[in-house]
Amino acid sequence: MKERLILICVVLLMVSASISAQTPNWFQQIEKIKLLSSTYDDVLKQLGRPVDSSTEKEYSEYFDIPEGRVFVAFGNGLCLVTPQSAGRPIGWKVPEWTVIMTGFSPNKPLGLKGLPFDISKFKRYEITDAPGAYSYENQADGIDFGTNRAGKVDNITFTPSAKFNGLRCGIEDVDGDLRATLESVKVFVKTQLPGKWKIFRTFTSSKTNIDICWESKGNTDDSISLEIEAFPDIEKAEKSYADRERFLTFREDGTETINIFDYGNEARYSYIKRFPNYLDHNINVRFRKGRLVVYIDAPSDKIARKLASFISRNRLL
Repeated sequence: MKERLILICVVLLMVSASISAQTPNWFQQIEKIKLLSSTYDDVLKQLGRPVDSSTEKEYSEYFDIPEGRVFVAFGNGLCLVTPQSAGRPIGWKVPEWTVIMTGFSPNKPLGLKGLPFDISKFKRYEITDAPGAYSYENQADGIDFGTNRAGKVDNITFTPSAKFNGLRCGIEDVDGDLRATLESVKVFVKTQLPGKWKIFRTFTSSKTNIDICWESKGNTDDSISLEIEAFPDIEKAEKSYADRERFLTFREDGTETINIFDYGNEARYSYIKRFPNYLDHNINVRFRKGRLVVYIDAPSDKIARKLASFISRNRLL
């Protein structure tokens, strides 16, 4: 038994060493620097003194390693509104001198096949003022890089991945607030809407998008469908709402707008009555409130109004 355990340990060490050997040293160095966690002193311990050999701290520093040059940016600990930020605070909600960005410029441009990540996850954009050069972006993982006209990578940038959006200045806990909203909606439907309703489907496509349906206990032909999607900022919510409106307007034939309510910048309500399909009377409500985009299907105008009004005036992002 002892010999078997020793053999397993040896195999695991060999596998680990093999994986490490396949990962470029420059990338191992980058990975050791933890975005939104590592400090200025942590970086100095790992990479040594900056290229300028200065002992004075700066919010951006360059460090040389055998394969090229590493760039590290540090936060100032503040959320600031600048002339370029359109009135919104920018920055990260982390202590001063915390790493907020890293980058790498190789001494010799790299081939795409030599990169230590899956480029199929990246979107590619041509650089208009440099035909043949491209920019690759992966916003979910916070990685972007550029290629020159020869198709070689000459710079790579690493920023916090999407899972850290809650630490961006001006962005609150979208996930937590959305779920608090949903729980209050469930109670409202159960206790305040006319008729007796039971949940028969809840579908979550992501942490910030949920689709929930109720059906009537007395008449299974009647149902309520509610979809709520939360966005990190109002601008993204507005764009999604506008895009969805254009799509629905184009696709929904045989519809009749029976009422429109305008709540200024807070919400827009469109009550639409569809001609008979799977329901004889189906009222569709679509609106945006803050960072929420809401879609409601209900069997009556009364139910649609009450549910939309509740969501509009209660716990929202």
